[in-house]
Amino acid sequence: MGSMIYLAVGRLEIEWGKNRGFNDHSALFQAESDVANVPYYYVGDEEEDDAVFEDDIRYKPIVEFKEGLSKPLSQVIERLNLLGHTYAQGEREFAYLAGLNVFDSTRFTFEHLRDALGNVDVNTISADYGEGGEDFGKFFRRELSPRLGLDAHLKADPVEHRAVSEAMENLSAYTVMHLLARNSRCGASTGCPRTGRVC
Repeated sequence: MGSMIYLAVGRLEIEWGKNRGFNDHSALFQAESDVANVPYYYVGDEEEDDAVFEDDIRYKPIVEFKEGLSKPLSQVIERLNLLGHTYAQGEREFAYLAGLNVFDSTRFTFEHLRDALGNVDVNTISADYGEGGEDFGKFFRRELSPRLGLDAHLKADPVEHRAVSEAMENLSAYTVMHLLARNSRCGASTGCPRTGRVC
């Protein structure tokens, strides 16, 4: 299986990697007190509920606690700012990705993404929103886009929908964390963000 590592806020995995193919976020966690038991989510039995997508199968998550790194999001944001990844940098990154992926950033704006992430319940969201890998692009396409009411508009233009999704897949974890920091559900009680490794 190899070694898995992830960066998550609540049950929302922002970034993950396997073996040597991952970003090292250890600079965000510097204190000994950051070492904690953190939840690891695995796929369990199939759930019988209303699927959001046709032929969409959901699975009950299995949760195990293992050693990882965790600290309140507000402290991580302070560290991100010190490292130079500020909220304003996130806005510039979004604009750059909009231009690079050629989507209309007046129809899907940074504020739309901020508002959507500001309302996501990171503590109850399904840990099963990916297909073999939970990247932010898939999360955007499957979870955020419908909540923003963009599905009908973006699906009418498949090229635009793909361009937005690919841009969101390449949005840095640090920009996503800045946006989640405006979410009242990302308080200290969520133990977020956290990172861990599964061997």
